[in-house]
Order: sequence, then C-alpha cells, then structure tokens
Amino acid sequence: MKALKVFVVGSGIVAVLAQWGINPWPYFAGIGVLSLPFAFAAKDAVSNVFGGIKLLIVDQTFRVGDWIESPSIGQGIVEVVTLSTVKVRKFSKAVQTIPNGVIAAEPITNWSRMTNRRIKMDIGLTYGTTSDQFKNILGDIRDLIASDHRIDHEVTQMVHLVGFKQSSIDINLYYFTKTTDWEEWRSTVEDHILSFVKIIEKAGASMAFPTQSIHVEGLPEGFNVTGIVEKNVSR
Repeated sequence: MKALKVFVVGSGIVAVLAQWGINPWPYFAGIGVLSLPFAFAAKDAVSNVFGGIKLLIVDQTFRVGDWIESPSIGQGIVEVVTLSTVKVRKFSKAVQTIPNGVIAAEPITNWSRMTNRRIKMDIGLTYGTTSDQFKNILGDIRDLIASDHRIDHEVTQMVHLVGFKQSSIDINLYYFTKTTDWEEWRSTVEDHILSFVKIIEKAGASMAFPTQSIHVEGLPEGFNVTGIVEKNVSR
C-alpha cells in the first residue's frame, strides 16, 4: 500500500508540473545522480554488517585473541570485532582495522586452532659421507625423535634421505610437537638441532656448505695454480 501511495503521489506531481509546462524528468535525473554516493555508502555499510554476521555467527571464523592470517591483514592477533570492522594487532605491535566486507570475502587461516605445531627442516651432508654413516645418522635421529615425549607420535613423522643437491646429500625431517605454544616449540627445535649436530659429529660426517669445483684443462707446462691460489688467500 505504501508503494502504491508513493506511485500515486509521484504521478500526481508529474502531471501537475506537466500542466504548468515544466519538464520534471531532468529534476528526477538530478536527484538520482545526487543519491548515487549515498547508495554506494549504504551498499558498503550493508556489506560490512553482513560480513560481520558471516564471520561471527555463521562461520565462526575467529574470535578475540585468535592469531589469524589473510591477504589484507597478513598476520596478527584479533583484538576487537564489531558488526562493521575487525581490529588486528600486528606482530609489529601496530593495529590494523579492516572492514568486515573485505575480510569476509578472503581466505582466512586461523593459526590458533592448530592441533600441533610442525617441525620441518633439511640437513645437508657432504658428498664424502659414506652409506654406513648415513645409516647410523638416520637411525640415531629417528631414535631421538621417537624417544622425545614432546613429539606427537600419533601424527605424521618422517626422517628420510630426499635428494642430491649441488653441494650436499639432504636428509629431510618432518614431524610435529604436541604443544602449539611458540616458545615451547622453539625450545624443542633448538634442543633437536644441537642433538643432530652431535649425532653427525659422532658419525664422523660433516654438514655441507655451498662449494664449487673448477676443472681446468690445457694449462701451460709448469703453470702453478696452487701457488697463485695460496698467494691470493694470504692477502
């Protein structure tokens, strides 16, 4: 009924103006143009409100205190959530405010909902390492991880030789701690790295570093390459 009343009143105004010889349509067009900014503003406001409802009620993507990551935010801790915006404390300690309509349309990773924390690293050993040394090192590393109560032995746990690199033969380690606490995880990683170094030293092997071998052919007779290298090194 309200729409019908508006239509009748509007039609009456148009008819009266026409009787007076006034063309009303340019005025209506002007009103339409002026209303565009308000329409766009209302669209953004509605988008933010519905985005907030989607994040907080429908999907329950995160809550205050969660560590999240998204393209528009990067990473940070959620501090304030309203129906229009989300405020995130970045790890740089700055605060970033994001409209809900923006973040609701993005992929969001909620790191606070991890069940475990992953340890993933490569150990490169020199090409002079023998097969027996590799077997001993792999066995000792596997035993170390298997005996550590801080490691979750119910999830994926792998220690394998994975490939030949330019300067090394690599062992890949992939396993998870029970804790998700960052400091506890870092402490475990530190302990394991120190233990891995001891295992490698015990086996008589060495960790690799980038090197290059230069093969020279056709040098003049009596040309002393070693002397030139030693002279340059001494400088």
